[in-house]
Amino acid sequence: MKLFSTVIERLRNWRACQAHVAAGGQALHVWCPVYDGPPAYPGAPACFRRSRVKHDGQHVWAHLFDDDTDRLQETARRLGVRVATVQRRGEPGRQHIDLCGVPLAHAIAECETQQETPA
Repeated sequence: MKLFSTVIERLRNWRACQAHVAAGGQALHVWCPVYDGPPAYPGAPACFRRSRVKHDGQHVWAHLFDDDTDRLQETARRLGVRVATVQRRGEPGRQHIDLCGVPLAHAIAECETQQETPA
């Protein structure tokens, strides 16, 4: 799994994330929801609205992208996702599971550990 954060460089990281998935990888796309003022996602589940995971000093949510549905669901379960609902199922480069809270914190830590470990 490779970490792509839109906190700093939004468009460039999004393209790199999609290229990584197209090459058969698994990508964690981290992004910032709006917490001030009217909620950007009023229909978001309560667990997302309560989530206060921080990355690069900002509260974040994430999409875990993978074109391999079985691997995507296995990774989500390993990270601690209770209900692993695949969004955009079957759409190449767009199939994902939403992450927040403890599973997201585990995913970020795993990505950072993998990036520190020489290949």
